[in-house]
Amino acid sequence: MRFFINTIDIKEINSLNQTGMVDEINTNPSILAKATSPIKKLLKKIAKQKDNAVTITPDLLLELYKIP
Repeated sequence: MRFFINTIDIKEINSLNQTGMVDEINTNPSILAKATSPIKKLLKKIAKQKDNAVTITPDLLLELYKIP
């Protein structure tokens, strides 16, 4: 079984990461819309939490670069 969390809250990610149970951190445009810091900066922070790997879906990529 794999354990995924859907969040952009760095404190929450750190806390859950310490359990050793988190396999992947996911997010989506609706979660990122609630961000209070720049999205690219936030994604870099998230990537550092899980072996510098962040999965970016096509819809998220379009949103990041405001491509219609």
